[in-house]
Amino acid sequence: MYYTPNAHLGIALSALLIARVGYRYFTASSGSWPPQPAFGPGNPGSWITLLIFGMMAGYYVTYAIGLIRWSRGSGT
Repeated sequence: MYYTPNAHLGIALSALLIARVGYRYFTASSGSWPPQPAFGPGNPGSWITLLIFGMMAGYYVTYAIGLIRWSRGSGT
């Protein structure tokens, strides 16, 4: 049993997240003044990064739920 999700959408979301994390790393390590706030429990980062991560997580959770529903409906 397997299901092939939309590869273009998965690759696009993954590339967007990797690019955003790379951008955040570059801006935090560039030595700009004033210094960027540190990441941690009190400061999770930019809302854009969290939005992109949420879209990617939602995509894969929706895919997993759809796969479970499809497997139960097929009678196997």
